[in-house]
Amino acid sequence: MREYAAYGEASYAFDGGWKVTVGARAFKVDQTFYQEGDGVLNGGTTAVNSSSSDHGVNPKLTVSKQIGADDLVYFTASKGYRPGGPNNPAPASVCGSEVSGLGLSQSQLTKYGSDNLWNYELGAKTGWLDHRLTVNGFGVLHRLARRAAADRAQVRLQPSPRISAARPAKARNWRWR
Repeated sequence: MREYAAYGEASYAFDGGWKVTVGARAFKVDQTFYQEGDGVLNGGTTAVNSSSSDHGVNPKLTVSKQIGADDLVYFTASKGYRPGGPNNPAPASVCGSEVSGLGLSQSQLTKYGSDNLWNYELGAKTGWLDHRLTVNGFGVLHRLARRAAADRAQVRLQPSPRISAARPAKARNWRWR
């Protein structure tokens, strides 16, 4: 796997303690995969050769307000990314009929797509008792914007193999530290 990335960020402070920060991460990911297999449980000799390539830009925006010398509140929205890649599917000689029964071809199982999500964070950083006590808290909402993954690709080891494009999912995490 080869990944190239560049990141930049700029901030502008306004009167009244307000600050806006914008940033972006550009990336390019290239992956290759090759594997040979043999044996009775493999259905004979097989070779899998696959590659994938992806690129994009993930933006970030933070708006913050400094409240006095000790307190800050902020909101951040940012996009995250997880690359897809080449996949090692089960040999067609072993489970080709199950794959075609799902309306898929064996070549569709040789790679899986990337995922990305949006992250929304609202938080505060506070200082108390002449800086002897710090209380920071934030809430996070993750919204899975795109998910494409090869689920349960091992035939007979898991329920029926399939490729799925799931509906957007939500995760809510509230943490105090």
